[in-house]
Amino acid sequence: MAGGFDFETEAIDLPRGAFAQGHRRLLLWEGRVVLGLTQGPFRPYLFPVLSPAGHLVVAESPPDHPHHQGLWLAADHVCAHVPAADDTEVYSYNFYVNAVFQGRAPGRIVTTETSFAEDDAVFRITQTLEWRGPAEWGAPEGRRIAREARVTEVRPGEAFHRIDVTSTLAPVEWPLTFGPTRHAYFNARAADSMRCDRGGTLHHGSGLARIEGGFGGGGRAGLAMLVDDAPDWFTTDWGVLTAQPWRSAACRLELGDRLAQRARYIIHDGDGGGIDFVALAAA
Repeated sequence: MAGGFDFETEAIDLPRGAFAQGHRRLLLWEGRVVLGLTQGPFRPYLFPVLSPAGHLVVAESPPDHPHHQGLWLAADHVCAHVPAADDTEVYSYNFYVNAVFQGRAPGRIVTTETSFAEDDAVFRITQTLEWRGPAEWGAPEGRRIAREARVTEVRPGEAFHRIDVTSTLAPVEWPLTFGPTRHAYFNARAADSMRCDRGGTLHHGSGLARIEGGFGGGGRAGLAMLVDDAPDWFTTDWGVLTAQPWRSAACRLELGDRLAQRARYIIHDGDGGGIDFVALAAA
């Protein structure tokens, strides 16, 4: 492709009779892997994500939290408000944990369409996704709860890679509420070598959270998340960054409503001291 990009399906030579539960496409720039667009059994996510020097800055399905997957979007406590006779019933779902969580059934976020385009130094991935409940009586494919349009724009560079993710949510058949929950919406799980108990450092402010740490051979790299509207943050010294727009109050979407949200990720080498994160947040 022009601009030095390649977007390739990851080929794995599986044994006869074996099959994969997901699939992954790798985005390369000038021959180097920048990220992988992965569709897992429960949701799509970005893994691997590498710094310009090739350091893997995120983790995929760590043993302590197998639902933490690189850079991902998810939400627990999603409710559909469904008319029933002269009343309204509430169907509650969890699109965050890969199992029943606090009594809420696990849903899946499924990619139904993907397209990509290249514009100068930007690689743009456009996805159409359905938020579906689990298989149940009367809905063997799962109830369609929400529809999402997600656009991922990647601007690679020698000093840092910039990844912009814009998510637009809309109800499908019934009004929805998201939250209140601490498990939403933009999430990152840093690589283990970036944990604070292994020499990493963690910082966060009103619209910024970032973590950085060391890698083998004396290398160092970091991951920053920049979000609009200064949400509540949930961050841990073991590597979680979550921007929480619905921590304290639910967000209700009526039929016809659209909710657009954006996060920007900066993947850098070194300690990030030469990067103006405030300016990048406003760009």
